[in-house]
Amino acid sequence: MLGAPALMVVEILKILLRGFSQVMLQSNPLTGLLFLAGILYNSPTMAGAGLLGCIAATLTAHFL
Repeated sequence: MLGAPALMVVEILKILLRGFSQVMLQSNPLTGLLFLAGILYNSPTMAGAGLLGCIAATLTAHFL
């Protein structure tokens, strides 16, 4: 059974992966994971930049 901090990490990952999947009008964390994996396979640098951009967008939306 997962504790409270572990559940919070899982929720944060779901939010970030949904951010990736919404680029193609999907709202599914698994789809976001597949998109991120494809980008990572092609260009690890772009995957890092995309992840950084997704984190920035999520934090901006949270604080607005």
